[in-house]
Amino acid sequence: MRDQLQIELRIVPELESYLRAHTAEERADTEQSMRDNGLQAPIVYWRDGIIIDGHHRYHLCKKLGIPLRYKEVEVELNTLDEVKLWMRKNQLLRNGRIYTTGERRAERVAIFKMEVELGKDINQAVTELADATGVTRRT
Repeated sequence: MRDQLQIELRIVPELESYLRAHTAEERADTEQSMRDNGLQAPIVYWRDGIIIDGHHRYHLCKKLGIPLRYKEVEVELNTLDEVKLWMRKNQLLRNGRIYTTGERRAERVAIFKMEVELGKDINQAVTELADATGVTRRT
């Protein structure tokens, strides 16, 4: 991991737009948790300090004066499209997120489309999508 003094974290609006907005309750819960416990999970960044996980926590750290902790993403991401896919998958699979069945399926379909566009084998992508959404491959 790089020396944290050398990294200046920054937000790219195009990536921040991929976030699912927090509800008022989620915002309040996260803020209270951070007031009580500080920053528990580090902010994850990609090249040149671009935040790809922890945008909400980053803003709260700034607001509350909580010291930042961060780390570089642990998988190889070469393009902005790969980053966007990683962000969508990371959010969808995160514990504590509440999605309706329809929202979860829509997000899985969006991930499927992105994976295929990035060159993933379509048969493998279809199988994973069917498994994740609880339908058959034919559906």
